[in-house]
Amino acid sequence: MLSLTIHGAPRTKKNSSRFIVAGGRRRIIPSKAHEQWFRGAMQELLLLRAQAVQGGASLPLDCPVCVKATFYRDRNSGDLLNYEQALADALEASWIIEDDKLIVSWDGSRLEVDASRPRIEVEIVRYERRAS
Repeated sequence: MLSLTIHGAPRTKKNSSRFIVAGGRRRIIPSKAHEQWFRGAMQELLLLRAQAVQGGASLPLDCPVCVKATFYRDRNSGDLLNYEQALADALEASWIIEDDKLIVSWDGSRLEVDASRPRIEVEIVRYERRAS
């Protein structure tokens, strides 16, 4: 099992998305708040990844996994699915998980509020298929 904490108020991609014109086409890009969160999360995740590898972990994970995340937000806003999507993208970009398609379960994930100490507490375990 891999346990980690990402400090700071989590932000979703879809919160206040922006429109730009690139190559003559309109494109939707994530909000500035998400981009700031993502940069900070990446710094933290890359450090946590290096520590895990030093401790003997084999990363990136290249097998089906279950992720349990508790999102401690600074305010009661956003929906769980969008927070999960932002976290999955960060786990893939930091090379903790090879591909976020490998996340087969978000069992136990939930939203909470902790304005004084916003963060995401994450547990990642290898997915074990049940015999049918």
